[in-house]
Formats: sequence, structure tokens, C-alpha cells
Amino acid sequence: MTVVTYCALLLIGGYMLISGVVKVRDGADITAGTIHAYKFIPPRLDRPAALLLAAAEVGAGALLISGRSPRLGATAVIALLATYTVALSSVLRRGIHTSCGCHGTLSTSEVRPVLMIRNVTLIAITAAAAALSPEATPSSFWATGAAIVLAAIAGVAMRYRRTATPIEGESNVHV
Repeated sequence: MTVVTYCALLLIGGYMLISGVVKVRDGADITAGTIHAYKFIPPRLDRPAALLLAAAEVGAGALLISGRSPRLGATAVIALLATYTVALSSVLRRGIHTSCGCHGTLSTSEVRPVLMIRNVTLIAITAAAAALSPEATPSSFWATGAAIVLAAIAGVAMRYRRTATPIEGESNVHV
């Protein structure tokens, strides 16, 4: 794997890992609130989707950063970014004004067309870097296992994380 390819995978993996970790830190209720504001899926699926997205971002990021399973990690990242792009497009088309929630509470920017361009660019870079990376090796088993464990820990942590009691007049759900 070339240095440029690995650096691209490292940056995108870090981007996804940070996004997932922040969503875990924020808790499922906050992430579910953001998902709910998109009005993209049935409300009963908001919380399960919040748990799944955080775990998937952590796992995909870990796979890319490890460099051991770049194609598996890239596939997960591309699937996540494609889903996010469709959701952003739907929000824009329906005229919903809400926070993107791209990086949990670290990002308060509103959904804008530039976010779709960013996602498509990240998809292209991820696909190119994965295509240039070597096939998985036997040691990829350990990297894949570690990524799955990290994703499971993120999912469990988010599931059982207690949200802080909001200060009077403030909400702990940022949409």
C-alpha cells in the first residue's frame, strides 16, 4: 500500500472514527433526536438507527485506520456516506431546516447542498484508495475482529450511556 493511499484511508478512517465516538459520547437520545429531525425513517427506528450508526462509524473508522482491512472498511464508509447523502438530499428537497448532526454535537451546521458534495468527494476518495490497497491478508482477521469489538463496545456504551440532566431552559437534544 502506498503512503498516499494509506494517508487517505487514515484521514477518512479518523474522520469516521471521531464522528462515531462523538455520537457515542453524546448518547443515543441526542443522535436519535437529530435523526428524528430528518423525518427520513419511521420514528420508532430513530433510536436503533442512532445505535447502529455510531457503532458502524466507529467500526468502519477502525478498519480503515488499521490498514489491515481497507476494502471492508471502505465498503462500510461508502455505504454510510451514500445513506447520509440520500438523507441530506431528502431533507433539502422537502425544505426541512435542521442541523446536519454529521459529527454529533461537535457540528451545529445546518443541512446544506455542500454537505452532499463533501460526501460524494469522500466516497470517491475512499473508493479510489480502497481500489489501490492490497487484498486482505491473514492478519486482517485480527484487524477485522478488533473493529467489530470496537463497534460493539461503542454500541453498548451508547445504549447504556446516561444523558446528563439538562439545565433548566435548555434541551439535551440538539436538532
